[in-house]
Amino acid sequence: MRYRHREAIYDFYPPQTTKLPPYLFEVAIGTRLRDRTLYCTKTRGSNIKFEQDRVHKEYLFELFTLFKDWTLAKQPYEYIPTKTKGTHIRGKVKSYSFRTISHPAFNPIYDLFLVNGKKIYKKG
Repeated sequence: MRYRHREAIYDFYPPQTTKLPPYLFEVAIGTRLRDRTLYCTKTRGSNIKFEQDRVHKEYLFELFTLFKDWTLAKQPYEYIPTKTKGTHIRGKVKSYSFRTISHPAFNPIYDLFLVNGKKIYKKG
């Protein structure tokens, strides 16, 4: 399967499944409940963006290791501000992030937390 990612086209073979393994589903749910920087969008399937401040670099790299079969990135991206603002220093890594591929396996997570594109938390 061919995927377009940041103006490059990759031959990428996503996992041949329609469901996330249970442990990855639980990790995705847990990070959604804990972190504000986990995003789901619904296009050709949903995708998730994981992002952590530089002090939580090891945590994000561990998440990346878990989801490595579900991303096109070779390693998490570094966000380095070009201007100093508040505690963010120009030229110093502010955060790390990676995004999964869009895949129908992420749709149940989208459906749990977003209705009509708005975040919700269902009771139960």
